[in-house]
Amino acid sequence: MKNITRMIRKCYSVLIYLMACLFLCSCASQATLTGGDKDITPPKIIKYYPPNHSVNFKEKQLKFTFDEYIQLASPTDNILISPSLSHTPEYILKGKSLVVKFKNELQAQTTYTLSFLEALKDITEGNVIITEQFVFSTGNTEDSLVIAGCLIDAFTSEPCAKIGVMLYENLNDSAPLKDVPDYFTYTDSKGNFSFNNLPQKTFLLFALEDKNFNKIYDLPDERIAFADDYIKAYEILKIQTDTTLLIDKDKMDSLALTLSLFQFHDTILKFLRKTQIKEAHLQFVFNNEIEKFNITPLDTNIEDLYLWDFGRKKDTVELFFNHLIDKEILFQVEANGRIFDTLDINPAAKTSGGKLRRKSQDSLPEKKILNYSVANAGELNRKLTLIFDYPLKEADFAALLLLELKKEKKIDSLLNINGEDSIVEINLYDTLIPVVSFEDSMHRKLIIDYPWKNKKSYLLFCRDSVFVSHFNHYNDTIRLDFKTKSTKDYGTLTINYEFEDTNTYLTQLLNEKKEVLLQDSITSNKIISYEFLHPEKYYLRVIFDDNHNGRWDTGNYAGKKQAEKVIYFNKTIDVKANWTIEETFSVK
Repeated sequence: MKNITRMIRKCYSVLIYLMACLFLCSCASQATLTGGDKDITPPKIIKYYPPNHSVNFKEKQLKFTFDEYIQLASPTDNILISPSLSHTPEYILKGKSLVVKFKNELQAQTTYTLSFLEALKDITEGNVIITEQFVFSTGNTEDSLVIAGCLIDAFTSEPCAKIGVMLYENLNDSAPLKDVPDYFTYTDSKGNFSFNNLPQKTFLLFALEDKNFNKIYDLPDERIAFADDYIKAYEILKIQTDTTLLIDKDKMDSLALTLSLFQFHDTILKFLRKTQIKEAHLQFVFNNEIEKFNITPLDTNIEDLYLWDFGRKKDTVELFFNHLIDKEILFQVEANGRIFDTLDINPAAKTSGGKLRRKSQDSLPEKKILNYSVANAGELNRKLTLIFDYPLKEADFAALLLLELKKEKKIDSLLNINGEDSIVEINLYDTLIPVVSFEDSMHRKLIIDYPWKNKKSYLLFCRDSVFVSHFNHYNDTIRLDFKTKSTKDYGTLTINYEFEDTNTYLTQLLNEKKEVLLQDSITSNKIISYEFLHPEKYYLRVIFDDNHNGRWDTGNYAGKKQAEKVIYFNKTIDVKANWTIEETFSVK
């Protein structure tokens, strides 16, 4: 009996334990703990001291209280106070409040503005406070005049975001070069800027891509913009409706200024760098275009050591050594009659600083293959071009054979492998006589010019070893089969250029990458047709070529010269095959 009782008690204990485990598991699986919805609400100012737009301000500090705890991010850069202060204020966080303590006396009878930009964020998700502007005056009135405008890139016409715009009460042209501005703001994402609560004064207006963050134009690679004339602050113009007074947007837009941002181009010639492209091929780059170039070996005397020519622009030199001398040679770099540098160069190096790998004397000499690329094959309006990797010292044009496939074929009988007759068709060709020449002085670009026919098949053939480089590279057999396009594969774009004034204008057709495909120089209204265009998107650009040099020129603040004006057509042109598009480009 005792054993039975003991067993019942044991079973009861196990049952109680299982029920407890089941209860705990059911409780734990009822819900998953989460952090709740993500906080996307930025902090808000719930109290100002003194109140916003206060006058007769005599205090030494400002206090802003927020609806949540905040963090301060780079206040010196992100809190803008205008007019500028001689000493940076002290920024102190106390609980949910920010205290701004001034270290110097404020100017009398002056309206100050304070903008937070990205200085204030909440401490949880880093939500930035919506731009707030706080205004107070040390006089008995608040200034209310404005200056507004837009900043664009002088060449691309794209809006320039987060660029500093400055106002100076000092009207001396040297002010941006030595003084901190009196008023400062940044452009928004669309390039717009505005100065509010200005006094009735005249200002010098300047914009600066401030790379060293000192608000002074003192670096050659800083982009700038400036207004040609001094700017007077103006009133916000309003219009009376039946029920309220509204800002006259049209009139305010007409008063807005447009500034063009540019980087001054130093006209003093400088040698920038040397780059090794491949074996025996070097590139020398200057900051401006050059007319003459030379590298003189100082510790060797070898005739005809190299060849050179300009790259895509005349600020770049492409140089090829004619002799693979495997040793460092000291060269003197010269351009336009001036010496710029001395460089140790190994003509045989395969990479920069490398040396030619010597082969065993017992090994057979390896035949070097002369590689090439092909351009414009099959294009009706372009010249077929072979571009060799290295300059040529030998080229037999007579060995080039250009053939045109005939429609008819020759029927012939041949014996197959079983000794039986087999009927085959053999292509027939007409032999053509193209005009063959080199396009460049180094003899790298070989032009095959011929009046290609519509939708015809051609064969360019050349046996091996006809073209020889200065390093004894030889071409393999060249066999290039290609078929020309149909005229229906191209589109045509006809533009009627209209100008208000007589001037020298550069009209440019651009591809999708904004690269110049065609350029014309004209002085008055003209219709230009762009033919044989590939079906793709194009842009149009007009440059006011004020100095008649055939290219766009940047500005110069020292000479108070703006960058040459650039106008883009107001839409992208989508050219389609076998279509002709006509547009009018009115330039004002």
